[in-house]
Amino acid sequence: MNYAVLLLLLLFSLTFGFSAWEKISDWKGNKEFLKSYFIAAWVPPFISIIMGVLLLVEIAATVMGVLAMFAILQEKTFRNLSLYAGLLYCLALLILLIGQRIAKDYDGARNIVIYFIPAIFLVFLVQ
Repeated sequence: MNYAVLLLLLLFSLTFGFSAWEKISDWKGNKEFLKSYFIAAWVPPFISIIMGVLLLVEIAATVMGVLAMFAILQEKTFRNLSLYAGLLYCLALLILLIGQRIAKDYDGARNIVIYFIPAIFLVFLVQ
């Protein structure tokens, strides 16, 4: 059993699963927050589209990550599911990073990189 992969999948499935749930349960509140966050940028008219794309990526990554965890626990082949989940985690983080940079929130961008490093490590472990 690959415990490192399992723990990384758990970390990111929880992180993005809760993020997706927050978007679903309070779409309007998140949308208003992001509009005010990006008020000085060109982004506000596109907030709904960006949130929708990010939500779909987060849900897909979480589902793949959970399926990969089950495969690991059952000692079945898990590399493809884990790889695709890891790549989707990286994609979600890159979307968030781009948003932080557009908003000129450099501290926030640095915090995204803290998550990006283990996501890259997950991809490295399963490729």
